[in-house]
Amino acid sequence: MMTNQNFKSSRRREIISSGIDEIKDVILGSMEWGLLGTFKRMRISYIRHRYLLWSTEASYDFDRKYGIDTTRKLRTSFFQMPKEVMQDAVMYWATPVSMFYEIMSVLNIDFKKYIFVDFGCGKGRVVLLASHYPFQKIFGLDIHKSLLRIGVNNFQKFQSQASVKSDVQFMHCSATDFRYTMGKNYLIYLFNPFGVATFCSVLDRLEYVTCAHSCQEPYVVLLDPTVSQLELIRRRLWILVNCREVAPNNGQFSWYVYRGNFDGCK
Repeated sequence: MMTNQNFKSSRRREIISSGIDEIKDVILGSMEWGLLGTFKRMRISYIRHRYLLWSTEASYDFDRKYGIDTTRKLRTSFFQMPKEVMQDAVMYWATPVSMFYEIMSVLNIDFKKYIFVDFGCGKGRVVLLASHYPFQKIFGLDIHKSLLRIGVNNFQKFQSQASVKSDVQFMHCSATDFRYTMGKNYLIYLFNPFGVATFCSVLDRLEYVTCAHSCQEPYVVLLDPTVSQLELIRRRLWILVNCREVAPNNGQFSWYVYRGNFDGCK
């Protein structure tokens, strides 16, 4: 049994290790951003934002609890993908645990009637958290095989310790190639995993499945979306159900929940 002193020592090493990872990420980021981009990001507000995000992760201690690896960020330079794919790729950054639960709490749906899909699942944190809910099925999709292997390994460890209420499947698949099951209801989760073109394609296919097969209203969760992504979904047949908008660089992310409103096309 771990003594209180051993626990504190272990906790201290975890925080120090996390802090070192954060510094390494900034160094790697400076190599991608260039001199001007790095200078712009070295504002006090940005440094404070990164510190607050890091401290939130360190305080929740999700990874240490289950012996998994979902927190450590990975930049696109790690992915080693074709150039044309890399242009639409975004670095891996885990959804804050408390933020995910906050989003789920505002969804007024019967989880058993919905299939949950995390596009760009990375190391699988959102898939793990979603498995606490009785979804009909959960898919974690990513185009990077190494990330998926980490995600699968994380889920195996997590499943042996936590209460999993859904059937979970990880898939090596792009967002545009995912095959929807006709007649099913979908809840799509997007933590800004790709650019506007792919985002538009995801909405196109989801709207087609819904309209062509008289499904219930689908839901799309957007965490930290770009201005272009918000403008795109607002111009289409989607209704804003709930949101929490926060000021930039305050250690949190804005999130939005949209419901499809396609009664006229059924």
